[in-house]
Amino acid sequence: APSLFQTNMFKGIGATFLESLKRIAYQGETINKQSVFFINLTEQLGLYFGSSSPILYKDPTWGPIEITVKGQYAIKVVNPVNLLTDVLGHKESLNKEGLENAIRPYLIAGITAEITNLGLSFDELATKQDDMGTKLMKSVSEKLESLGVEVTKIVVTSIDVNEDVKQSMRERTAIKMKATSTSNEEADIY
Repeated sequence: APSLFQTNMFKGIGATFLESLKRIAYQGETINKQSVFFINLTEQLGLYFGSSSPILYKDPTWGPIEITVKGQYAIKVVNPVNLLTDVLGHKESLNKEGLENAIRPYLIAGITAEITNLGLSFDELATKQDDMGTKLMKSVSEKLESLGVEVTKIVVTSIDVNEDVKQSMRERTAIKMKATSTSNEEADIY
C-alpha cells in the first residue's frame, strides 16, 4: 500500500488517493488481496460412501432390481492447483467434509457405471467385492483427476437390496428348491 511518508510527499498523497479510488471500485477491498491456503497432502483414510438412492440393476437372473452399495475409500490430493480452482473456488476454506461432498457425486457415478456394467447376478456380486474395488478405483480416479484428487483405495463393504426384494428372492429360491427335488410333473405345477 502506498505511504504518505515517501521522499516526495505529493507522490505519496497522489498514490494514496488513487488507492482509495480503486478500493471504492472494489467495495473497500484492496486489489492485490492475497490468501494463504494450507493443503493436507497426506492420504485421507476411512471415508465412507453409500448410494443415496437405490441403483437400478439389470440382474440376469432376477431381472431389474434396486440395489444399494456402501463402502469405504481413501483419497489423496495430487494437484493442489486444480483443487483450489475447481473445488474451492471462491470459498474461504474447505474442510474434509466439504471435499467429500464435492467428490461424492463423481464417486457414486463411477461406482454405479462400473457395477451396472458387470453383468453379474446379485448372488455373484458379493463374491466379486474385492475385484470391484480395483476396477472402481481406476474408473473413479479418472473422473476425479481434473479436480486434483486421486482415489487411492476403495473397498465395497456391502451390496444390498431392500427387504421386499430379499423376501421375494427367498420365496423364489425356496420354490425352485422344492421344484427340483420333486418329480417333473410337480416341478411344472410349481
